[in-house]
Amino acid sequence: MEKEILINYAKLIAKHGLNVQKGQDVVLTCSMDQLEFIKILVEQLYLCGARKVITNFKDPEIKKLDIQYQALEDLMKLIFKNILQKDKLVDYLLNLMTLML
Repeated sequence: MEKEILINYAKLIAKHGLNVQKGQDVVLTCSMDQLEFIKILVEQLYLCGARKVITNFKDPEIKKLDIQYQALEDLMKLIFKNILQKDKLVDYLLNLMTLML
């Protein structure tokens, strides 16, 4: 019974939430604690016509270890990469320059 509910929920997400179209690629970022549901969702995405489903699994414990043990230089590169992706670096620099004047 519970699996049937998960299948129906995955169908709802695939068809109406994501509106997956035939030939479309789908990228999922998900937690490892929901692996059973992710497997069901991936199948439903393919049944809706997805060409490829890419799953990126995230785990908070692994992230914590990354931050604890990675070199500071690598962490700073990651931070600046995220800032650049969000177009916030320019705003940050302009605000900093304004404060200096």
